[in-house]
Amino acid sequence: MNDKYFNNWIMQTATTWDDISDIIECVGINFIDSDHKQLANYLVEINRIIIDLKSNKVDMNLIQQQKDILTKLYDYAGAHFKREEKMISKFKLGGLSVQKEQHTKILIMLESILDSFSKGNTTITEDLKLKILDWLVVHINTYDFNTYNLENWSSQLSEAKTIKDILILIKLSGIVSIDKSNKKLIEHLLKIFNDYSKNSDFIELKKSMLSISDELKKNLENEVEFISKYQLKGDKLQISEHDKLCEFINNEDVEEKDLSKFKVDLLVLILMHISKVDYQLFNVDEHIDNLLLYSSTKAEIDWLIKKTDYPEIDEQHINFVDLLLNFTHELNEANSKEELLEITGKGTSSLIKYARDHFEHEETIMKEKPNLPGINEHKIAHNNILDKLSQIKYFVDNQKVDVFPILRSKILNLWIHHTNSVDQITFKN
Repeated sequence: MNDKYFNNWIMQTATTWDDISDIIECVGINFIDSDHKQLANYLVEINRIIIDLKSNKVDMNLIQQQKDILTKLYDYAGAHFKREEKMISKFKLGGLSVQKEQHTKILIMLESILDSFSKGNTTITEDLKLKILDWLVVHINTYDFNTYNLENWSSQLSEAKTIKDILILIKLSGIVSIDKSNKKLIEHLLKIFNDYSKNSDFIELKKSMLSISDELKKNLENEVEFISKYQLKGDKLQISEHDKLCEFINNEDVEEKDLSKFKVDLLVLILMHISKVDYQLFNVDEHIDNLLLYSSTKAEIDWLIKKTDYPEIDEQHINFVDLLLNFTHELNEANSKEELLEITGKGTSSLIKYARDHFEHEETIMKEKPNLPGINEHKIAHNNILDKLSQIKYFVDNQKVDVFPILRSKILNLWIHHTNSVDQITFKN
């Protein structure tokens, strides 16, 4: 099958992120992959609106929604491109001029579409929609993937002294124990190379590398235990990948003159393992359904949520989960369709209100402490979550989706990913 035609078909029919996720490459950098997912969500939302328009003669509300989504797409794309360009410049990666050129072309195209709406065009054609979807996939899978490839980070990896120097390259799964073990492993590895730079004892370095193998084996035991506990698939892959890492570390042919290359190659292998194998297996999306389905109290979910330096924020994070748990249990006990719809309406409204109040509290702290990191990006993330919650409420209220999977996975995933990533940047020292 021609991949291009298959991808076009996927893009034309996609109505959820899951529909399109398999054809969009993961670049391995948390905030960029998160931005790409948000951009894709705006695009599949346009798909859904077009489908609704086809089933209605004229619906001005849907037409306005289409323009609103395009405006959000344009604004978010602009902010995303600035973040990308800032990072490329900061880390002295190649391809900045090419990226800027591509970003300008994309924004001009979106400006043209919005201008067309202002001049009276009331809908997006199928060809135009495909053009928008195509730029996203092509841009991410070629320009972004090539720019952020780990091979382009050789100088940064070679010069890295602490984990902070390469933290941006560690794609966190959201599982505290797994992420903590992976970061500890990298810290240990960097310490060994730092010690060598001070004493130039190559024999001691090779002995120390054996402790990295031991740590990998210990991590593997913990990962296999986690896999077994939550009945995930992938234990054989993990064993195989860890064996390859240990084999590379224990390579007796490494010479002292090749140490810099060995350090870079080893870090690339470990980071690829974390960002690809570990993330795909252990990211919260893979097992959140079972956790929520079989959990009756917030204490059973609490371990998933990372803590900040602000106890009141942490309390609100877990209280949102408690509200969601109570909501799903009420739905499960509903005795009629009418009762189900009533609980759904009240429940989703309560979740949106709680999220909005919580975000206002966080943004009050940001206003009081303007030097906190990532404030602008954090506020954007708040607006994105409220947008997604409103979209979920729309589709639930109009019975366009099965309410239980949405509540069990979409909302909780959204919440935990935000608390474990964006909140950590701003509110964790």
